[in-house]
Amino acid sequence: MTATVLSSAISAAGGGGLGSVGALMAYGEAFAFSREQEAEADSKGLYYATQAGFAPTAGAHIWENLLAELEASDHEEVTREGQSGGFLGTHPDIEDRIEALRGHASGNDQAEHDAHEYRAVIRPFLKDWLDMQIVRRDYGATLHLVDRLTALETDLGVLNYARGRVYALRDEDGDADAALEAYLAAVTYADAPADAWHGLGELYRADGLDQEAADAFATYLDHAPDARDRYLIQSLITELRGTSE
Repeated sequence: MTATVLSSAISAAGGGGLGSVGALMAYGEAFAFSREQEAEADSKGLYYATQAGFAPTAGAHIWENLLAELEASDHEEVTREGQSGGFLGTHPDIEDRIEALRGHASGNDQAEHDAHEYRAVIRPFLKDWLDMQIVRRDYGATLHLVDRLTALETDLGVLNYARGRVYALRDEDGDADAALEAYLAAVTYADAPADAWHGLGELYRADGLDQEAADAFATYLDHAPDARDRYLIQSLITELRGTSE
């Protein structure tokens, strides 16, 4: 899966249309197209999408979400491009595309799709997609994405896990506490992934809370009995508990 598809899919999970910083990785393939051709492609793409049953406002949402993530990015050059309104000289500025797509959508009375219904469709993939987003290490953009997805008030176990992992990896002042808070929130939900307990174990271990760490790692294995690191974690639990389990 390309970064474009990945970020677009998880952005769409919030019900706010497609689009993400990951899309930048694909636009290089379109350098040869002019601004006029890109504008025409947007217009025709929106037409075909609405004919296929997609919401007419989705086109504008794609670029609104992309612009928001560009501006939230940790990478200075990405943020700068987002703030300037465009990132490829041969392409329409992002704000121009948003305005044009809004104009194309106006007067179209087609009903919006149910965001909850869409989230249900992609739910089996959401955790993996978020993990793939997180390893790109653009923490600002990823936290923005997680916050937007959280607004739907569903999948909170997965989303709080993702937030905790971002903070744990970023490791700036206050991030360890923020990661702990997010992981603890995650495990209160039925959809919390096993990795949330693994993350808790790592944080407790770093703080010297051996028994708490051992309990968290044990719960991780209860939720992921076939985990690839099972034997390593079992050995770690033994060490942390100071027993010969």
